[in-house]
Amino acid sequence: MDHEMDDMNSISEENDFDEFEEPETIELIDEDGNSQLFELLGSFDLDGKHYLAVSEPSEEEEPESMDVFFLRTVKDENGNDIYISAEDEESKAAFDYFLTLVDAEEA
Repeated sequence: MDHEMDDMNSISEENDFDEFEEPETIELIDEDGNSQLFELLGSFDLDGKHYLAVSEPSEEEEPESMDVFFLRTVKDENGNDIYISAEDEESKAAFDYFLTLVDAEEA
């Protein structure tokens, strides 16, 4: 997940967690043309940037744990959305905000 990924599906441009009772599966294409499926857990805006929270698909209905990845949305030179892995401090900030959104939904 250290590279840019193009989205093949349309995704909401707002904080969007309660819409997904079950995660939506999306397909992302990396810069080498390789396809990978992810579960879209939600999307949100933080500090003027738009993020997707995704995880690798799980066979388990209620997994005990999962890795959550945060992808920042940016526009390429043609105006298309591309997704870049959030790194270090940016990823921690996105994760912390993601937890507040999940906690608020569960309350």
